[in-house]
Amino acid sequence: MKYICIVILTLIFAQTGITFSAAEELNVTHSDTETEAERIINLYVLYPHPENTEVFDLEYKGHAQLIKERTGKPFIVSKILGNDQGSPGFYQMFTMSFSSMEELSSVLTPAIKEELDADAVRISTGGKPLILVSEVEKYN
Repeated sequence: MKYICIVILTLIFAQTGITFSAAEELNVTHSDTETEAERIINLYVLYPHPENTEVFDLEYKGHAQLIKERTGKPFIVSKILGNDQGSPGFYQMFTMSFSSMEELSSVLTPAIKEELDADAVRISTGGKPLILVSEVEKYN
């Protein structure tokens, strides 16, 4: 399988909430010669290196439980081990997939986004998390 990930929008991260509005106007064009691909939307949250990784890891367990309770969706949490430039700029990455921007908006309502955002900022002692949304094309 080959995955092609096109980052279509970097979301604005503020302590009072996350804005997805601009992503509603997605319009990605593809050439006629391309093979049909399955498309999904991924939400990523990248956490900078925390002041204390042990404390962050303990706090994140509670944050993960809150995400499960509020969204009911599966997600992936990845520890960043390295990159091609040596030390990675981020400690951990959260990924949640959606079938469309509409599903993302219906799962992450403004109230849920605000609650999860505030909790993410609370536990992220190394700085504000970076939030990205991408359209993923999966080719089989």
